Amino acid sequence: MAEPEVPPAGLRFGTDGIRGRAGTRIVDPVVRALGRSAADLLDSDRVFLGRDTRESGPGLSRALAEGFAAGGLEVVQMGVVPTPAVAHAAALEGAAAAMVTASHNPWWDNGVKLFSAGGLKLDDAQQAAIQAAWDALPELEGSPGLERWSDDPSTDAVHRWVDAVVGSVRPAALAGLAVVVDCANGATSAIAGPALERLGADVTVIHSEPDGRNINDACGSTQPAALQAAVTAIGADAGLAFDGDGDRVLAVGHDGTLVDGDDLLAVIGVDRHERGLLPGSTVVVT
Repeated sequence: MAEPEVPPAGLRFGTDGIRGRAGTRIVDPVVRALGRSAADLLDSDRVFLGRDTRESGPGLSRALAEGFAAGGLEVVQMGVVPTPAVAHAAALEGAAAAMVTASHNPWWDNGVKLFSAGGLKLDDAQQAAIQAAWDALPELEGSPGLERWSDDPSTDAVHRWVDAVVGSVRPAALAGLAVVVDCANGATSAIAGPALERLGADVTVIHSEPDGRNINDACGSTQPAALQAAVTAIGADAGLAFDGDGDRVLAVGHDGTLVDGDDLLAVIGVDRHERGLLPGSTVVVT
């Protein structure tokens, strides 16, 4: 995938954080300043931090952690994990969370998603307050002290999330089914296959060898043609395609037909209703 020329531009903090060209718009001083600006406004003294597989991820993660630490937050590094794993850890611990990712964008972009205490989306007031604080401190140079930094993951938090996902459906729910999973060379690359196998599926994994630059490249949920071809070629029962940070998924039927998010919500809603796990017998869509 060719790298385009994109000029520098102003950044605004939105509902899904910030995204932009890494090395040009998304650089260490900018991300460090965002961390420092957000540290006082996330309603927590701890923050779980993850990233996807982009080559700019390790450096930007450290810069963000430095900003958080400068604001007095304890940073729990999770390494390469899907965004839902970071939010889940925050929910269990009553902490804040952050993810260094540009989601389904190409490798040359990166960004930051923030979650308030409990792993919740920021409300409008928090979002506006973070933007105002960041406007007042758009860059933070240097490397504030960050003790015991490591890019190694907090594996306990990751395992708890995988256990929760596997435990959300019936035991051996996929027994006897052949499933192809497209990991988009992203954050689910080391996780999705083993999790599906725990549910009894015969799993074929594709696009699970990230090299820092192949994330979302002709693969994953935004470009599912390769998954469709693999499902029909193998004769699998179904396929799943994630995006780069693992918070978006599309499915494919045995004949290669796409099953989009609306269809998946219906399937999940019916399943949970049948098991008495759907409060109010209602699915809310935004």
